[in-house]
Amino acid sequence: MLRERGVLFKAPQTLAELQRINMGLFYGVTQVGKFITVYTRSTEEAVDLAGALHHLTVGEAAPAVPFEKEFSAGSNVFYRYGAFRDIVDEQGLLAMRAPDGSIVPDIRNSWPPHPEWVSDPFPGCDHSPIEKFRSRFLIFESLSQRGKGGVYRGLDIDSSPVRLCIVKEGRLNGETEWDGRDGC
Repeated sequence: MLRERGVLFKAPQTLAELQRINMGLFYGVTQVGKFITVYTRSTEEAVDLAGALHHLTVGEAAPAVPFEKEFSAGSNVFYRYGAFRDIVDEQGLLAMRAPDGSIVPDIRNSWPPHPEWVSDPFPGCDHSPIEKFRSRFLIFESLSQRGKGGVYRGLDIDSSPVRLCIVKEGRLNGETEWDGRDGC
């Protein structure tokens, strides 16, 4: 479908490379879940393609893409706003150009996954990736991240007195093995 529409995209060449991407160890946790990355030419094309790709993949098992927004609840389509061309800031980090022409960091592991000047064209989920911990734990530091889950330092605010704790997360379909076992 993407080729028929003339859309730029990239995908790993082998299943072994896809497994390396989804571990989060070789390319970083921001790449986990990215089986296909699509580069659209306009907001309208992004909205149209996201809907079409959601329809094609709904119900399929797939890892979530950390720090990106779901197209809709339970979708396998995730998105973020970021640099398309290689621009670097004064520290040599990936960056993008703001509407005023300034160079700003392209931070790929924070929430929300877009700068404040960008309006979100999708009606998707507005929850943070760590929102699931908010009922009991106040997370203040990520200690490690990989495809199968994360380890965080936080406070258990349901205990009395409040106590420092480590929270371990298992990600559904994270680092799925060929026999179907995953990080959970």
